[in-house]
Amino acid sequence: MVLPDVKKIVDNYRNADEFCREFYGYDKDSRKWTNIFIRGHQWMYDTKSMAALLKEVGFGKVKIEQYRKGACPDIESLDLENYQKLSLFIEAKV
Repeated sequence: MVLPDVKKIVDNYRNADEFCREFYGYDKDSRKWTNIFIRGHQWMYDTKSMAALLKEVGFGKVKIEQYRKGACPDIESLDLENYQKLSLFIEAKV
């Protein structure tokens, strides 16, 4: 699984304009959408909270991974480069 990592997003905070560009994906200076990565998510997780949730719902083996690392086949085509900076990468098995 690859999803936004709220800890990375908060740790990456430099100023309000840059935060809003990353979080909402809208660059107010150029008046265009730059990224819709986070906008569709209904809740935010960090690695600890997502791992706990996966275990709670029955996944026995949960492993925090890094960008383009892990056992998932075709990982190079699945882990998109633009998600590297602000995402968490996690694998789970029953």
